[in-house]
Amino acid sequence: MKRTLALAAMLASGFALNAAAQTPAAAPAATAGPAKVAVIAFQVAVAQTNEGQRDFADVQKKFEPKRAELKTLNDSIESLKKELQAQGDKLSPAESASRTKAIDDKTKQLQRQAEDAQNDFLGAIQDMYNGLASKVFEVVDAYAKRRTSRSL
Repeated sequence: MKRTLALAAMLASGFALNAAAQTPAAAPAATAGPAKVAVIAFQVAVAQTNEGQRDFADVQKKFEPKRAELKTLNDSIESLKKELQAQGDKLSPAESASRTKAIDDKTKQLQRQAEDAQNDFLGAIQDMYNGLASKVFEVVDAYAKRRTSRSL
């Protein structure tokens, strides 16, 4: 789950940073001292905000019923597989083939639903992150402008 958040955060911040990089920067003012540079772990900063943690928990909670549904379907498939293995020699070839097909159909259904759920989850995370990243960027940008104007 953390890898999913990290991936979504990385993708979303790339969009935000790309937009920020396309805006022209002000010409540097002649200063008496060396230029000050700050490095910000932007994705981490966004993810660690109270609002970011709260929103991420909300998104996880929203997708919890789907996760439970997928787990139930997976458990059902595993149960059918065990049942087929246990009764395999006692079943007719037609019945064995029928059960194998049912297992395959349910497995395909699980894969499709899991992929759809993952795409929906990543989309929701990306939307949440993009909104929050723009807020964090505005705060950091305003802070940097205030600090720059003070040093002049």
